[in-house]
Amino acid sequence: MNGVDQNYQPEIDPTICLRCKKCIEVCPNNVLEWSHGKVVVARPENCTGCGKCIDECPTGAIWLE
Repeated sequence: MNGVDQNYQPEIDPTICLRCKKCIEVCPNNVLEWSHGKVVVARPENCTGCGKCIDECPTGAIWLE
């Protein structure tokens, strides 16, 4: 284990996501990616809970479980 807290689980509400991809651009751990026309949580195990994606989202479509 690399010492990263594995308890973070990003969630995205597709009904309010603008698909602007800003969250993908700011994530330092490559957790999110663009797939089939939407933002998806591709690597949740990489999430450190930094909140950059949450801060960048203009509609509040992202949160951490």
